[in-house]
Amino acid sequence: MLCTAWSRRCVSALSVTTVEVMRKKTPIPTTLLRLAASQSDVLSRAQVLAHGIGRHTIARLLRDEQWYLLADGIYSRSPTPDWTALAWTGALLAGKDAALGAEAAMYLHGVGSPPETIAVWSGNRQVRDRSPWQFREGIRVSRGSPPRVSLEDATLEVCAEAELDRIVAALSAATASCRTTTDRIR
Repeated sequence: MLCTAWSRRCVSALSVTTVEVMRKKTPIPTTLLRLAASQSDVLSRAQVLAHGIGRHTIARLLRDEQWYLLADGIYSRSPTPDWTALAWTGALLAGKDAALGAEAAMYLHGVGSPPETIAVWSGNRQVRDRSPWQFREGIRVSRGSPPRVSLEDATLEVCAEAELDRIVAALSAATASCRTTTDRIR
């Protein structure tokens, strides 16, 4: 009898039979599902591999449209990620020292609306800009989830890059939110 590996085609003197070999599907660990839920259903490849999920399982999840590729090495459990999922994607692309900045951080602090461009500090790591993320090299103190700079620092970042009318709008919005004061922004 002669058998091949994947679809065991067994040949004997009397018959030819093909038996499909089913691979056992790897279950997704609940710890990984909890991590995804805490990150707006977004995971990095490193996080997935650290939880024991191999490349074949990742490929199957993508093929079966259970996961979706958002950027190189970043997966979403949703086919239509919301703005917070995109913010998490930027943070995961930037790495362990990531901090969202400017309008993105202001929005996460409850000030303003979600910006089209998501500013992300990437520590000492160089990351190539790609829409909708704009990466900035530099280490910033972060807080929150996703990680972001303080409201005061975010407001100052916006002011440093803006025209006078946008500066007034950013300062007014930050102080009107009652989350900070002009003294704390200085």
